[in-house]
Amino acid sequence: MNENIVKKKRRNVYIDLFRYVLSFLVICIHISYTVFDFNFLPICRLAVPMFFVISGYFAFSKDKDRELAKAKTSMKRNLQYFAIVFVIYFIFYDIVKLLKGTITLKNYFYKLFNVNMLFDFFFFNKPTFGSQVMWFVLALFVLSIFHYLICKTNKQKLYYVLLPVCLMVYFVMFSQKVDIWYIRNWLFCGLPCFLAGYFAKAFIETKENKKTLFGILEIVCAIGFLCLGFLEDKIFPSSAYYLSSILSAVCFLYFFDFLNNLGKNEEACNEGKFNKFFYNWIGDKGAFYIYIIHVFFDIYLSEVLPINFGLNVLVFVLSFAVYEMFFLAVKFTKHLIKKKSK
Repeated sequence: MNENIVKKKRRNVYIDLFRYVLSFLVICIHISYTVFDFNFLPICRLAVPMFFVISGYFAFSKDKDRELAKAKTSMKRNLQYFAIVFVIYFIFYDIVKLLKGTITLKNYFYKLFNVNMLFDFFFFNKPTFGSQVMWFVLALFVLSIFHYLICKTNKQKLYYVLLPVCLMVYFVMFSQKVDIWYIRNWLFCGLPCFLAGYFAKAFIETKENKKTLFGILEIVCAIGFLCLGFLEDKIFPSSAYYLSSILSAVCFLYFFDFLNNLGKNEEACNEGKFNKFFYNWIGDKGAFYIYIIHVFFDIYLSEVLPINFGLNVLVFVLSFAVYEMFFLAVKFTKHLIKKKSK
């Protein structure tokens, strides 16, 4: 059997599609989260936690050797993502500012080699370089390193302690109005969400528990917890995430797993017409690149167009269009290279 087909069959197309929805919600957070005077920020707060939850969900394996291998692959992939984002935003924000004279050469090198700023950058994910959106990709990379070390030393049992402790520390520090950069990072924001997905996958893979997962109940709970975020927003306004957001993300994953297992045959896997079209012509990594690209459109369009829900849609469509052009260009180039090599 073709290796690529095997790889695709292991994917959950519903999760890959929902990533695009989450990327749109991120755009709403950065531009406008109101429509007809309705503030839907608590719904948007699902996005970042669920990205981390999805990472944890796919990180778990009952086979510890396989889990270590997956952790190593994830670490390498996140390093690539971070390198892409770092180069783009480092050039875009700092080199351009240097050329324009808005920052001095002294400040430029100070940021590069200052130990305290580098510590804040890598440990607290405070974007002392480039754009603030870099924090998420950096947090994902540092988190993947941490998970790899945990797997390497076979210390996964620590996760049972770290999940409640990190959650408690986050909300205590948030209530004490600690600087957001000391709590919105890989440790207090990323790790709890990651572990929620990790334990969710551990639960779903047990035979006795698979029978208890009913799709209708799961989607009802997912929407219910999402709505509960409006209440949490009153208690923890401007929080990076809510407990209800994490629970909603887990329920959505259970629901997508339910959908993915409705038919265990080739047509139900990624051999279906839609799935073939999606993976061949759109791809599963578009949400990440939309996350990167949208900032450029946000910066320039926000200065000339009204900031409203329509701008969210426009920025998403333009970002997707740019990604799709690159995706097709790369695909076409690979096809030509392969054709010439025959």
